[in-house]
Amino acid sequence: MKRCPNCRGLELYDDVESRCPHCGAPLVPYVRENGRYGTAGRAAGPISPNSGERRRTNPEDPVFESRDGRKIIYRGMVVSISPTSRFMTSPVKWFNAVFRGRPYQLGNPVHETVIRLEEICRSRIPEEMRALIFYGEPGEMDVGDDVTITAVRRNGRLEAQSIHVHDIKTDVRPQDQIPGGAVIALSVSVAVLVALFVSMVLSFFTSGGIWTVLNTLVGVTLGLAGRLIATLSPLLILLFAYWIFFRRR
Repeated sequence: MKRCPNCRGLELYDDVESRCPHCGAPLVPYVRENGRYGTAGRAAGPISPNSGERRRTNPEDPVFESRDGRKIIYRGMVVSISPTSRFMTSPVKWFNAVFRGRPYQLGNPVHETVIRLEEICRSRIPEEMRALIFYGEPGEMDVGDDVTITAVRRNGRLEAQSIHVHDIKTDVRPQDQIPGGAVIALSVSVAVLVALFVSMVLSFFTSGGIWTVLNTLVGVTLGLAGRLIATLSPLLILLFAYWIFFRRR
């Protein structure tokens, strides 16, 4: 993630962005500045997963980070919500879905929300915080909500897959989008069908099937023409005789 050194706001931007959309200043990599430590003896480095569980002094405090296979489950409080939106062409959305695993959002603009989550502590100052990416609008979620977020780490980012807001007992679900896995499966199916169709066309021309079809069409056409002439020949003879008779008069 990146931030603007000039605006010094809470907005975070994607790594592909190079300049701030507000002031035009070059973006710099985001580094969390943890000002919660009152002494210099405490480490300011990253905290290992589940370390919050070991530091808990109140047994009622929920575990901030836990794992279930590839999924990472966070339980904490929302401290900031930074929604962004931008227009994106269909080929770019397809590329992001197939090669980056991002959902294909129908329509424009495309929404992306940065959620900053802080651990819930009742007996000490919170020390852990994470920034997660949610593709879509946050809906009913608000700052200060107690939430459980299931995320996966992809391309160096924590991408939220499901969000449950405990305060209002509801789930935040993305609207009008197709999961990246479904887009991949559909793209592979279309590619296989196109390859089969091209193979059938090439085989049809190289095996001489085109001449068989042409011969069949010519034979059918001549047969229909012969039957049509045989059926209409009496009428044609009568019309010819009528024309000769009135022409002589």
